Amino acid sequence: MPRIDALEIDDHILDKIESKHGVTFEEVEDVCLSPASHQRRVRSRVILVLGQTRHGRYLAAIVAWRYPAYFVVSAREMELHERRLHARQTKTRRGR
Repeated sequence: MPRIDALEIDDHILDKIESKHGVTFEEVEDVCLSPASHQRRVRSRVILVLGQTRHGRYLAAIVAWRYPAYFVVSAREMELHERRLHARQTKTRRGR
């Protein structure tokens, strides 16, 4: 999986994730830039990132590669099955 070094966000996406999902851009950065996050390719150039913010909130973020950076497409609270997947992946990493 490619490493996400930096994120960008369009204003209309930021407005949507803040108003609809109550997620800030800083929280998305916490999740996407964390080495403890779990990434899954959804499509070519689109990645689902599952992770935890510094304050313990579990988020799912969708980012897409658009030259020259990754752009946030959406972000929301993780669903139950995503939390289980994240916990399983985190447990596997710690066990190595």
